[in-house]
Amino acid sequence: ILEIKLLYIDQRRLLCVLVTDFGLVRTEILYTEKKLSSFTLKRLEAYFNWRLNGIEKPVLDPEEEAIGAQLY
Repeated sequence: ILEIKLLYIDQRRLLCVLVTDFGLVRTEILYTEKKLSSFTLKRLEAYFNWRLNGIEKPVLDPEEEAIGAQLY
């Protein structure tokens, strides 16, 4: 997996787009307990990409880190 993108569907659902190095694109729907801000979504994308590639861990508050670990 090269990249992970998160997009809003509605207040409790996110579309997770996974892009692979050989061109495959896969989508998954993730469910959240509350609406997340667009800034939180960007930080969660960075967190997921860090978990995959180990490149520069993003700064997350404890709540965001808990949500990221749960969704990952």
